[in-house]
Amino acid sequence: MATQGGVVCLALAYLADNVSEGKRVSAFGVLSGVIFAAYVGGTFAARLLSTTHIFQISAVISTLAAIYMVIFLKETTRETDDALEQPILNSTENDDVDNSCKAPKKKEFIGKIPSPRDIFRMLKSSTTFSLAAFVAFFNSLAETGLEACLLYFLKARFHFKKDQFADVLLIAYVGATISNMLFMPTLGPKIGEDI
Repeated sequence: MATQGGVVCLALAYLADNVSEGKRVSAFGVLSGVIFAAYVGGTFAARLLSTTHIFQISAVISTLAAIYMVIFLKETTRETDDALEQPILNSTENDDVDNSCKAPKKKEFIGKIPSPRDIFRMLKSSTTFSLAAFVAFFNSLAETGLEACLLYFLKARFHFKKDQFADVLLIAYVGATISNMLFMPTLGPKIGEDI
C-alpha cells in the first residue's frame, strides 16, 4: 500500500470516513489539490537535484510518509444513527442477518493481508466501494498512459532532457493544483455528487 496509488487510496478512504457526505466533494477537491501541490514540490525538487540523488531522497520521503501515517492516523469508529455520518464500509460479520439487538462485531484488518477472496467480498458488498475502485483503477491507468506517451513523444520529437520534462510537468501540476483547490470545492456542492 505504500505506492503512489495506495497512499492516495488510503487518504481518500480516511477522508471519506471522517467527513460527512454533504462535504465530501469539497474535501476531495482540497485533498486532490494538496496531492497535486505535492507533485509540484516533487517535480520542482527533481528539477533542482542531480539524477543520482533524486531516487535516494524520494525513497526517504516515501518512508517518512508511511511512518507518519502509521503513527498519527488512527482508525476511526463512530457509533451514530445518522446514515450520512456512517463510514462507507461497515465491518459487520454478516450483512444479511438483522443485528438490531446486537452491537456489530468489528473485524481486525490491521496486520492482516487481505486474501483475494476478502477483496472480492469487499468489492461485492459495497457498490460505492466497487465504483470507487473502478474509477481509481481506470483513472490511474489513463494518467499513467497519457503521461508516458507524452514524455516519450517529447523525448523522441524534441530530444527533451530531465529539466525540460520537469518544466512541462510543473506547468501541468500547477494548473491541476489551482483547479482542484479552487474550482472543485466551490463548484462541487453546486453541481452535486450524483452518479
